Amino acid sequence: MRQPLFSVVRTGTGDLDLLAGNDFTQRSPYGIYTAGTRAAARADDADFHLPRAKGPQGTVLNGGYDIFEQFVDSQSLYRAWYPDHGGNLRMRVQGDARGDTIGVRGNMRRTTDELGIFRKQMPSAMLGNWLWRQGTGSVVPGAEGVPTAWWINFGSYVAGHEGTTYDLGGLWPYLVGFTGIGTLGGGNLVFETGGNAGMMEQMGDHSATYVARSQGLHLAVGSTGRVTRAGELLLTGGGDLDVRIGGTLNPAPEVRAVPASTTWQAGSLQRYDRMRLDLNGVFANLRGALRLESGAVGGIELDFGTPGPKDSRALTPYVAGSSIASGGPVLIPGDAGVRLDARGDLVLGGVADPGRVPTLTHGTPFSANGTQHPGEGWTWFSLWTPSTAIDLFSAGGNLTPTLGWTDLGDRTNHQATDGRFVYPAVLRALAASGSLYYGSASSGVRDESSNGPVLSPWSLTLAPSPVGPQYAVKRTAQLELLARDSIHAAGYTITPSGADPSRLVDPFQPGFAALGGELWYGRELIHNTAADALLPSIALDGQNSWLRFPLFTLTSPSVADVAPAGQPPSRFYALEGDIVGLRTGSIVYRGSNTGVATPNGLWYEGAGPVAIRAGRDIVGAGTALGEVDLVPSEGAGWRGRDFPGRPELPPQPQTLNAASARGNLIVHRHADDVSVVEAGRDIRNSSFHIAGPGELVLSAGRELYMADKGELKSLGAIVNVKPGDRSSGAGISVAVGVGRDGPDWAGFAARYLDPKRRAASGQPFADQPGTALYSYGGELTLAGWLSQQFGYGGDEAGADAYLKRKQAEIDGQRSEGGGSTRRDLVREFGLAEGLHLVNWLRDRFGGRNSQGRHFDAATMDAQAFFAALPPEQQQVYLRNVYFAELRAGGREYNEEGGPRRGSYLRGREAIATLFPAQGADGSARRYQGDLTMFSSANYYASSSDPFTKRPQAGKSYLRRDAWTAAGRPSDIGVYDALDAGIHTNFGGNVNILVPGGRTLVGVDGGFVPGEGSGVLTQGAGEVQIYSLDSILLGQSRIFTTFGGGILAWSAQGDINAGRGSKSTVVYTPQRRLYDDAGNVSLSPTTPNTGAGIATLNPIPEVPPGDIDLIAPLGTIDAGEAGIRVSGNVNLAALRVANAENIQVQGKSTGVPVVAAVNVGALTNASAAASQAATAAQDAVQRDRAAQRQALPSVFTVRVLGFGNEPAGGEGGGGGAGRERSGAAYDPKGVVQVLGAGALTTAQMQSLTPGEQRGLKR
Repeated sequence: MRQPLFSVVRTGTGDLDLLAGNDFTQRSPYGIYTAGTRAAARADDADFHLPRAKGPQGTVLNGGYDIFEQFVDSQSLYRAWYPDHGGNLRMRVQGDARGDTIGVRGNMRRTTDELGIFRKQMPSAMLGNWLWRQGTGSVVPGAEGVPTAWWINFGSYVAGHEGTTYDLGGLWPYLVGFTGIGTLGGGNLVFETGGNAGMMEQMGDHSATYVARSQGLHLAVGSTGRVTRAGELLLTGGGDLDVRIGGTLNPAPEVRAVPASTTWQAGSLQRYDRMRLDLNGVFANLRGALRLESGAVGGIELDFGTPGPKDSRALTPYVAGSSIASGGPVLIPGDAGVRLDARGDLVLGGVADPGRVPTLTHGTPFSANGTQHPGEGWTWFSLWTPSTAIDLFSAGGNLTPTLGWTDLGDRTNHQATDGRFVYPAVLRALAASGSLYYGSASSGVRDESSNGPVLSPWSLTLAPSPVGPQYAVKRTAQLELLARDSIHAAGYTITPSGADPSRLVDPFQPGFAALGGELWYGRELIHNTAADALLPSIALDGQNSWLRFPLFTLTSPSVADVAPAGQPPSRFYALEGDIVGLRTGSIVYRGSNTGVATPNGLWYEGAGPVAIRAGRDIVGAGTALGEVDLVPSEGAGWRGRDFPGRPELPPQPQTLNAASARGNLIVHRHADDVSVVEAGRDIRNSSFHIAGPGELVLSAGRELYMADKGELKSLGAIVNVKPGDRSSGAGISVAVGVGRDGPDWAGFAARYLDPKRRAASGQPFADQPGTALYSYGGELTLAGWLSQQFGYGGDEAGADAYLKRKQAEIDGQRSEGGGSTRRDLVREFGLAEGLHLVNWLRDRFGGRNSQGRHFDAATMDAQAFFAALPPEQQQVYLRNVYFAELRAGGREYNEEGGPRRGSYLRGREAIATLFPAQGADGSARRYQGDLTMFSSANYYASSSDPFTKRPQAGKSYLRRDAWTAAGRPSDIGVYDALDAGIHTNFGGNVNILVPGGRTLVGVDGGFVPGEGSGVLTQGAGEVQIYSLDSILLGQSRIFTTFGGGILAWSAQGDINAGRGSKSTVVYTPQRRLYDDAGNVSLSPTTPNTGAGIATLNPIPEVPPGDIDLIAPLGTIDAGEAGIRVSGNVNLAALRVANAENIQVQGKSTGVPVVAAVNVGALTNASAAASQAATAAQDAVQRDRAAQRQALPSVFTVRVLGFGNEPAGGEGGGGGAGRERSGAAYDPKGVVQVLGAGALTTAQMQSLTPGEQRGLKR
């Protein structure tokens, strides 16, 4: 039976040079390294030189192999080595360099050749072959515990774990140790080739199924460590790894990837799109620096005929939306920074943590619960530090940062240890001349059932940057994916983790799991896994598992209450191209495959703000409405399964049987966090959720097309949640059609913040161009505000007491039936002071913030401080000033006796300042683009059928929640409502700017939207909209439900409240919190109904909200859905329609009188126009009479005839009468009457369905 054994060329403390004028080629496994010398002896050496652990048979090698047992028992030469002072190793080759790497066989079939039966092998480049570890952590503390250590195994036997069904040598031991080129006891490693390196010719079978072997390189710099019982960390070894390749690393496409088929015929066409990353080569440095420079690393073959998996646009033949990336090596850094530079393509296979890779030993001897166990105790810990980072740079090609998901083989370095792949905290990748491809956009693998791309559930997470006294530096996580052209992400999730960095497994608090005695479910599991964390695979499958050791063992991967200052945003930049299928951050639904919350709870994965910028389009970002992303069950935590009827027995650990996720999720920790999503052209079919405070800003140069695929949602706080908190959530701001230059925020700030540009009082504002009626650059005190509102003449010291007395006075008048509107003076002052620069800076930067800035109003200049802020910070403030000017301009139009009554000048000046017609260089600025969102549904005739967009005729359907509540009846179909919308659930404003088009919130007809459609603030938040053209609601809604106001300004179009259903119930999101004792706290549930435009105050303590609607050139139409106002309303337009459908609890301004017309005296059109009279009818409760004379009246005219009709008694049958009628009406004339005569097809299409039915009658 054939098993390849490795040979060794080594020195100790001396240097080792290998120089070749031509090529270097390995023909068999070799270990070429410097070993160093044994570290100085210590009194506690016995703690770190334990005997080999034994298996369940009581032997190291599983029994029955006594001939080998003598080489590994306590009497053998085996020992743990902690070497130091190793020599340097230098290899210089002028030609090509080839290694010899053995991988895991992908098939258990026995193969025979002239040398005998080839047994199944373990990967020769697996780090666990030569780096072994021990430690029991918190499971066995104190004197009985095993201290943490990791050491070098230069060569020893381990037990075989395979059965003999397919491998006659399955239980025979393996010889494992280091094979490759390295400095294991310390020392620098320099590897240089003038030509190519790595995989150039085939060494195994064509599919790497039976004989997995390659020419991949294995280069390593080793290091060891020990943690004494006194808590002292001892490190030995380490050095730099410098790799320079003149040509390409792994240059041959037909070798660095394998075809799906296991059969091969000469001349046959094969698609090489399967990856075997264990054959691509490994570069490891446990302590030092790793630098690789090459002409190319692997390669990326572009596919111009296949669109990106998440691209909804038409195929562009000159854009490669997909690719096949291959040949990327696996990196294993410890306390090391890694940098890979390539002149051409750069592909990274995967990254592993050296303290959590699989090992093939029986673990560590340990003692637990008073029982000594000779083995089967496994430990793991992260060797990453704050200095560990991955930097990737492609100067002239394309770049793929990960291929890990393409190879899920067991016992490999790069495994998905946490139900997700984990990288160090810092990942920076730059394609300076090309694009980034990852996820299914970097693989040609197709789903066999749908022939579509494979969307992997195995996401990529960046670990939190570790913290602790053992680290000399402290850094934050950093994620940067930058491309000159495009980012093709294909829906693959890359997320920085927001978990608690102090609870990651490390040498001072390692993870530990062991197998004890027999219980009702099998071997007892002894472990220190937290209840909401991730179990190691040993806990589930025993030693014959994939040997996955998670980073998140002591804490969950969900966001923790940790807010590191200086956290940079995660950056995704496509300078000149598109970002397609971006996914970052997730809401994980534990225990559900359908995205429904279960008693297992939710996990929120993400960390810090994001900056997403594309020169062209952002398409398919996040999870589309009606879809979920699957999560591997081992990535969603675990639970204990009790023995039925025997609760006293220990529960069996099990993973949750299902999990799903939605994204994108952005997690803010500070009130000044701002996330930016910006496209030079369109944002299409994209979703973003934001948790925490701050602001989410979306900007599209042309269109924001959410359709029925996208939503924007602010979730509020997700850590340290207070049940009654409805004001701490992030705001959402949207700017659409702003062109490539965007709004002129600098010009706007210059005009409205500079007190020198304030208009002179007493002079017409129109005669003072470039000035502002009010300067916001100063400070507003409480005393000053009270003086403006109530004539308060005292100082600041007495202002607070005066405000309380005034509030009590207003409340008393209201309780006595005085008719005054309810007011919240504290809230009103808060809104007013937030518009003044000094107040805003003090509130935002006066204390702790993410920027590390501090503003002191007493010693610092507010204007200078503001000018130094990043643009996105400035815009948060200026946006509110802009809308304040619009609101003031709309109210001035209706102000009785005001200086600008009947004029929109103030608002129009603000609009012209922010959106100038010309740039500073005189070039024309163009604003064009719409905001579009609407609702639809996916209909399922049965649970096994694919969905359709329309219901089947004669089939009954229930919405999914109702269908589930009804017991999932098989004879009734189910539908999922897809409600596009912009929501803030627990605080935060919604600001919308559409300076070049219309704002379409919903459409008429079709699917009736559910409660999730439209623009809603379901906490304390305002809705503020500016649109060039119409603001149309269709069947949707614009609501504030907890005290916010609504401002909408349509510069050239109408504001139409639509014809939505009044019976739709909109529920406010409910918070459910559990304390340590299991007590439940619930926030109030306050359902609201209807559609249209409304400011609602569903519970008494909610302050009223005002509505300001301005359409200078159009109509404000309350429609069938209506306008409901809990506070005051101000309407300014050419015409207000359906005023009877406006309900106001406060003061009404600009709402016209509804007139009733006497039609008895009307005999023809001119008489109807001259004799119509207005009969007043109040449509509101109060304050209207004084304003009627100044408002335009609304006349309703009914045309009874044109004067040439026959008398009523003559009937209509006479021929003369018909002739006169025909002469009077010319269907080709200037005036046409729809319905006179037969209707054309075009005329029929202009009618509503109800009107068409009326004609048929």
